[in-house]
Amino acid sequence: AGASVSAVLQPFDTLRTRLQADATTGTARPVGATLRAIAAEGHGVSSLWRGSTATVLRVGGGAGLHFFSLQLLRGAAAGGSGQRPQWVGDAAMGGTARAVAVFAMCPLTTVKTRMEASGAAAS
Repeated sequence: AGASVSAVLQPFDTLRTRLQADATTGTARPVGATLRAIAAEGHGVSSLWRGSTATVLRVGGGAGLHFFSLQLLRGAAAGGSGQRPQWVGDAAMGGTARAVAVFAMCPLTTVKTRMEASGAAAS
């Protein structure tokens, strides 16, 4: 579900990234002008979905890795007893599992952002 939503909302992420990149280079433009510049880069409106492959891989892979890590941590915490830890333990394991997923997906986040921002300074 998260990957589907990310793919649908990718144009907004691309626009946000481009507006931020343009602002840091001193070439900030209105939203409409930025949208036209993105579309004029040779791929038309489909340029708004630049980076969507990396986004879907990052979201889907991150969720899978998060749940996999969480199950490993819960299994290790339960030992052989099969008992679930208290809420503090659950929170700590959830945070640790999320940190593992975020750390592992960081290279894809970098790729996604670079793909979205490509052409920012040139346009």
